[in-house]
Amino acid sequence: MSSVRSSNFHNWIIESSAIAKKKFLIIGGTGFIGGALVRALINMDETVHCLAFADRNQKSRLSSIRGNRVVVAAKNDSTEIQRALAGVRPDIIINLAGGGVRPDERTAANLSDGNSRLTLNLLHGCVNDPPELFIQAGSWSEYSISVDRRPIAEDHLLTTKHRYGAAKSAATGEGLTAAGQLGISFVALRLFNVYGPGEAPFRLIPFIIDHLYRHMEVPLTMGDQVRDFIFIDDVVSAFIEAARSDSLTPGGVYNICTGNPASVRHVAERVARALKRPTALLRFGDLSSRTDEPKWVVGDGRKFRLATHWLPKTVLDQGITKTVDHYFRLGHDQ
Repeated sequence: MSSVRSSNFHNWIIESSAIAKKKFLIIGGTGFIGGALVRALINMDETVHCLAFADRNQKSRLSSIRGNRVVVAAKNDSTEIQRALAGVRPDIIINLAGGGVRPDERTAANLSDGNSRLTLNLLHGCVNDPPELFIQAGSWSEYSISVDRRPIAEDHLLTTKHRYGAAKSAATGEGLTAAGQLGISFVALRLFNVYGPGEAPFRLIPFIIDHLYRHMEVPLTMGDQVRDFIFIDDVVSAFIEAARSDSLTPGGVYNICTGNPASVRHVAERVARALKRPTALLRFGDLSSRTDEPKWVVGDGRKFRLATHWLPKTVLDQGITKTVDHYFRLGHDQ
């Protein structure tokens, strides 16, 4: 990811470099979004600490990100986290970790431990030296299915049915409550469909790229699901903007999205075009849609934009082209 930068994002980093420096603690720095955020902050010459859990063997993966300072806790436990953070005193804590990101890891234990339990342990672990701001990464999956195809705002009904969404929603709600009781300023950013270089291979766009790159047919659903796809650089800039802003309401929840609907079929065809592969390789209808999968998920991001003046800068076609170029280079490098 460090070698793949959009010009808009690079310019945004330059523009932001004049703002007063902060000390950051990132949880989830081994992930897609976390890794991109850590690298961006380091490129901005910020002081970045990443929390690693010894029982998950995360230290070596985090140590490979040059410039960050790895802080090790023995396990996901408030006392161990408090011990690990002694003397660090971050200004901003950003929790990007989450249990059950992969569908095959969505056991009850993983969903609880990696979401609500982790969030609460982090808050209790930093209570002796509370940060200026604790930013929690949430998800569009926290919302119930939209039946009227209107953009989903932050006051939309939350889900109680989808296990992953319910676990993320519980982490947000319990985090807000605990932070209020502990006197910690806490905001949640609910992310919509983040894509871009570094995304996991099982995700939609890398899956399509991998098959088309090898001239293979791509088994897909009918592709009529509509989503709000937002490029990784724009999500990273939103987190940094939130960390810089003095206009976010403590205890507030904010959508990070584009507000632009795009169908899975549209995205798949754009990937094929970027790779110069025939769309006949896209086998729409070969897979059945999941019964619990919403047909339409598009966000309303006006609340965050009004508070910070942040705007996503990467249109879908640009983001797909950058993502394809990244994976194409990886293929040649291997």
